[in-house]
Amino acid sequence: MNLIRFSAESLFLLNDIKMKPNLILLYLTLITLFITGCHPIFCVWDMGFRDVTVKDKVKVVGTYRLTDHSKKIMQYEGNYTEVSESYLMIYDNGTYNLKNAPDWIIDSWGKSNKGYINHSGMWSLSCDNNEPCIFELDGIGTGDILQKKNDKLYILLTVGDPDSCQGMVYEKQ
Repeated sequence: MNLIRFSAESLFLLNDIKMKPNLILLYLTLITLFITGCHPIFCVWDMGFRDVTVKDKVKVVGTYRLTDHSKKIMQYEGNYTEVSESYLMIYDNGTYNLKNAPDWIIDSWGKSNKGYINHSGMWSLSCDNNEPCIFELDGIGTGDILQKKNDKLYILLTVGDPDSCQGMVYEKQ
Protein backbone atom coordinates (compact mmCIF):
# COMPACT_ATOMS: atom_id res chain seq x y z
CA MET A 1 0.00 0.00 0.00
CA ASN A 2 2.87 2.39 0.85
CA LEU A 3 4.50 1.66 -2.48
CA ILE A 4 1.28 2.47 -4.33
CA ARG A 5 0.77 5.67 -2.33
CA PHE A 6 4.36 6.73 -2.99
CA SER A 7 3.89 6.11 -6.68
CA ALA A 8 0.62 8.01 -6.74
CA GLU A 9 2.24 10.92 -4.89
CA SER A 10 5.16 10.86 -7.31
CA LEU A 11 2.81 10.97 -10.28
CA PHE A 12 0.93 13.85 -8.71
CA LEU A 13 4.21 15.74 -8.24
CA LEU A 14 5.27 14.99 -11.80
CA ASN A 15 1.95 16.28 -13.12
CA ASP A 16 2.31 19.35 -10.90
CA ILE A 17 5.80 19.96 -12.25
CA LYS A 18 4.62 19.65 -15.84
CA MET A 19 2.02 22.30 -15.19
CA LYS A 20 4.61 24.80 -13.88
CA PRO A 21 7.60 24.86 -16.27
CA ASN A 22 8.20 28.56 -15.64
CA LEU A 23 8.56 27.89 -11.93
CA ILE A 24 11.09 25.13 -12.57
CA LEU A 25 13.02 27.41 -14.90
CA LEU A 26 13.06 30.09 -12.21
CA TYR A 27 14.35 27.64 -9.60
CA LEU A 28 17.06 26.33 -11.90
CA THR A 29 18.12 29.89 -12.77
CA LEU A 30 18.35 30.88 -9.10
CA ILE A 31 20.30 27.76 -8.20
CA THR A 32 22.69 28.35 -11.12
CA LEU A 33 23.26 31.97 -10.11
CA PHE A 34 23.87 30.97 -6.50
CA ILE A 35 26.33 28.24 -7.42
CA THR A 36 28.20 30.13 -10.15
CA GLY A 37 28.01 33.64 -8.70
CA CYS A 38 31.40 35.21 -8.26
CA HIS A 39 30.81 36.64 -4.79
CA PRO A 40 29.81 34.63 -1.74
CA ILE A 41 27.31 36.00 0.72
CA PHE A 42 30.09 37.08 3.09
CA CYS A 43 33.85 36.90 3.44
CA VAL A 44 35.31 35.24 6.51
CA TRP A 45 38.48 37.33 6.70
CA ASP A 46 36.63 40.57 7.47
CA MET A 47 33.93 39.28 9.83
CA GLY A 48 33.43 40.79 13.26
CA PHE A 49 34.56 44.30 12.39
CA ARG A 50 32.36 47.40 12.62
CA ASP A 51 32.40 50.50 10.46
CA VAL A 52 34.05 53.60 11.86
CA THR A 53 31.76 56.64 11.86
CA VAL A 54 32.25 60.33 12.63
CA LYS A 55 30.91 59.86 16.15
CA ASP A 56 33.80 57.50 16.93
CA LYS A 57 36.27 60.43 16.89
CA VAL A 58 39.04 58.07 15.85
CA LYS A 59 42.70 58.81 16.13
CA VAL A 60 43.96 57.19 12.95
CA VAL A 61 47.58 58.31 13.32
CA GLY A 62 49.85 55.58 14.67
CA THR A 63 51.51 52.26 13.93
CA TYR A 64 49.54 49.26 12.72
CA ARG A 65 50.95 45.72 12.75
CA LEU A 66 49.95 42.85 10.46
CA THR A 67 47.86 40.42 12.53
CA ASP A 68 48.97 36.87 13.24
CA HIS A 69 45.90 35.56 11.43
CA SER A 70 46.91 37.49 8.31
CA LYS A 71 50.38 35.95 8.55
CA LYS A 72 48.81 32.48 8.55
CA ILE A 73 46.77 33.42 5.49
CA MET A 74 50.02 34.44 3.78
CA GLN A 75 51.40 30.95 4.41
CA TYR A 76 48.30 28.99 3.41
CA GLU A 77 46.92 31.09 0.57
CA GLY A 78 50.01 32.91 -0.71
CA ASN A 79 52.55 30.11 -0.17
CA TYR A 80 54.89 32.39 1.77
CA THR A 81 57.44 30.23 3.58
CA GLU A 82 58.99 32.89 5.80
CA VAL A 83 56.63 35.58 7.02
CA SER A 84 58.25 38.85 8.06
CA GLU A 85 56.81 41.44 10.42
CA SER A 86 54.89 44.07 8.49
CA TYR A 87 53.94 47.53 9.70
CA LEU A 88 51.79 50.35 8.39
CA MET A 89 52.66 53.75 9.84
CA ILE A 90 50.07 56.52 9.51
CA TYR A 91 51.56 59.98 10.09
CA ASP A 92 49.75 63.18 11.10
CA ASN A 93 51.10 65.04 8.05
CA GLY A 94 48.81 62.98 5.77
CA THR A 95 51.40 60.42 4.65
CA TYR A 96 51.79 56.72 5.32
CA ASN A 97 54.57 54.19 5.07
CA LEU A 98 53.97 50.47 4.53
CA LYS A 99 56.93 48.24 5.45
CA ASN A 100 57.49 44.59 4.49
CA ALA A 101 53.99 44.15 3.12
CA PRO A 102 53.24 41.00 1.13
CA ASP A 103 53.54 41.80 -2.58
CA TRP A 104 50.08 40.46 -3.36
CA ILE A 105 48.53 43.55 -1.71
CA ILE A 106 49.35 45.65 -4.77
CA ASP A 107 48.70 42.98 -7.41
CA SER A 108 45.27 43.51 -8.98
CA TRP A 109 44.77 39.72 -9.21
CA GLY A 110 46.21 39.02 -5.75
CA LYS A 111 49.07 36.98 -7.19
CA SER A 112 51.79 36.20 -4.70
CA ASN A 113 55.42 36.21 -5.79
CA LYS A 114 56.34 35.41 -2.18
CA GLY A 115 58.04 38.78 -1.95
CA TYR A 116 57.69 41.91 0.14
CA ILE A 117 57.26 45.55 -0.72
CA ASN A 118 57.69 48.92 0.92
CA HIS A 119 55.22 51.57 -0.17
CA SER A 120 54.63 55.21 0.75
CA GLY A 121 51.85 57.61 -0.13
CA MET A 122 49.18 59.98 1.07
CA TRP A 123 46.19 59.05 3.21
CA SER A 124 42.84 60.74 3.84
CA LEU A 125 39.79 60.17 6.00
CA SER A 126 36.30 61.44 5.18
CA CYS A 127 33.38 61.00 7.59
CA ASP A 128 29.84 62.27 6.92
CA ASN A 129 26.98 62.07 9.43
CA ASN A 130 26.48 58.48 10.57
CA GLU A 131 27.73 56.90 7.36
CA PRO A 132 30.86 54.72 7.46
CA CYS A 133 34.06 56.73 7.19
CA ILE A 134 35.94 56.47 3.91
CA PHE A 135 39.64 55.90 4.46
CA GLU A 136 42.06 56.10 1.55
CA LEU A 137 45.61 54.86 1.36
CA ASP A 138 46.78 56.21 -1.98
CA GLY A 139 47.86 53.33 -4.21
CA ILE A 140 46.78 50.60 -1.78
CA GLY A 141 43.09 50.80 -0.92
CA THR A 142 40.07 52.99 -0.34
CA GLY A 143 36.61 52.63 1.13
CA ASP A 144 35.42 51.48 4.52
CA ILE A 145 38.78 49.83 5.18
CA LEU A 146 39.18 51.52 8.57
CA GLN A 147 37.26 49.32 11.02
CA LYS A 148 36.76 48.79 14.75
CA LYS A 149 36.69 45.68 16.88
CA ASN A 150 36.78 45.61 20.68
CA ASP A 151 37.59 49.35 20.78
CA LYS A 152 40.71 48.88 18.63
CA LEU A 153 41.26 50.20 15.13
CA TYR A 154 42.09 47.97 12.18
CA ILE A 155 42.89 48.60 8.54
CA LEU A 156 41.56 45.92 6.21
CA LEU A 157 43.32 45.65 2.85
CA THR A 158 41.76 43.49 0.15
CA VAL A 159 44.08 41.17 -1.73
CA GLY A 160 43.34 41.14 -5.46
CA ASP A 161 39.76 40.93 -6.64
CA PRO A 162 37.29 41.59 -3.79
CA ASP A 163 35.26 38.59 -4.98
CA SER A 164 38.17 36.32 -4.03
CA CYS A 165 37.49 37.12 -0.35
CA GLN A 166 41.13 37.46 0.65
CA GLY A 167 42.67 40.23 2.64
CA MET A 168 45.26 41.39 5.12
CA VAL A 169 44.41 43.04 8.44
CA TYR A 170 46.61 45.57 10.24
CA GLU A 171 45.91 46.23 13.94
CA LYS A 172 46.68 49.55 15.63
CA GLN A 173 49.35 49.15 18.31
